[in-house]
This record gives sequence, structure tokens and C-alpha cells, in this order.
Amino acid sequence: MILKIEQICKELFSAQFRILHLNEVVGTVEVQGKITSMEAGIRIRLFENEYHMKYVGGFLRTTSIPERKIKTYRPYRICEAFEEQTGSVYQVEKKESWIKTTNFYEMIYHGITYHLYPAAFGAEGGKHSIYCENEQIGQINKASEVRNDLHHYDIYAVNQQAAKLAVLFSLYTYINVFFKPGEKVTKSYTKYMSVTTNKALKEKYNPDFVKTIQP
Repeated sequence: MILKIEQICKELFSAQFRILHLNEVVGTVEVQGKITSMEAGIRIRLFENEYHMKYVGGFLRTTSIPERKIKTYRPYRICEAFEEQTGSVYQVEKKESWIKTTNFYEMIYHGITYHLYPAAFGAEGGKHSIYCENEQIGQINKASEVRNDLHHYDIYAVNQQAAKLAVLFSLYTYINVFFKPGEKVTKSYTKYMSVTTNKALKEKYNPDFVKTIQP
């Protein structure tokens, strides 16, 4: 399944997106921030279902898990429909050695753990791989060029469930990296040229994965 997430507006403390499949709108997203925080609430309608994501960490909360040699931070709760909580997503910092760390994202959804490994390729943009254990189930592509602070994501997923998880990951990374409450841009152009050098992240990227995905 191939989806497109297109940001259609950005106000001072809010943003809106639409989600398309085969050029038809299958979902919408509302992001609502506030003046006192960099965090935001996210409301997603997708495939006739509704999901909510909300920050639950408190001020600069970081959790250490020594047995996994990781720290987690910026946790968001995921709620589906009227259920209290169906999952969570957060950033992970994993200590590889005394001087080396790897940063990625982890999601636990209905008791299953998924990982998003971000990789940047300069002018080619971002190509972020989603795994369930050792199996790749999705990829999120993001162009390096952004006009008028409107961000777009291309999702490639093995099935509809994986596509939904990719949407949740995409919106979480938007909040963490690009959403700036209190700023309103009417006309701008930005080109992101960063290149990932971390070997662990680059090894997760499979350039042939998107060729296996049907619309």
C-alpha cells in the first residue's frame, strides 16, 4: 500500500494534513499545540477509524533502561477510538560504545514492538525504515525540499496495518522535528542536506524495498 501525507496548512499553534491513497482522501490529521509547550495533541482519522496521540512525559522526562543500554524520551500515548490507550511511541538513544550512540524511534502498539530507523541521504531526502523484529514492513520517504513550511511524506507499506503504523510514526517525527508552535510561515523555501553516517541506521535501509510494494 502506498499513501501520501500532505500538509495543507500551518497556523501559529496548529497544522492540518490530508492522507491520500490512489489520489483519494482516506484520512485527515489535526495537530494542536499551545503557547507554553513544544508538544502537541494529534488527532488522526484514517480508514474510517480515529486515533489520538498525546504527550505524557512531563517536563524533559527521560527514562533509562540499563539492561537494554538505552534511554527513552518524549513519550506519546496512542489511543484508538474510545479506548484509553492502545500503544505508545518515543525516541530511543542506544549506547553502542563509550563514544557512539544510535538514535531511533520505538512504538509499542497492541503489545507488539516496532522500530523506525531514520536515515538522511542529502538531496535525496529522508528514507526511514520500519521494522517489526527483523522484518521490514514499511518505509517513509520525505523530500529534502520544503516550501512554505508544509511537509509531505510518502509511505510504502506491506499492508494496511503497516501503513497505519507508518502514519503514526510520520506524525510523531513531524512533532519532534518540524512542528514549531508560535511560528507562522507564509512563504519560504528550505532544503535539508543532512547525510546519515551512522552505520547501524544505514544498514537498515533497503533500496529495493519500495519496488516490492503495490499501490
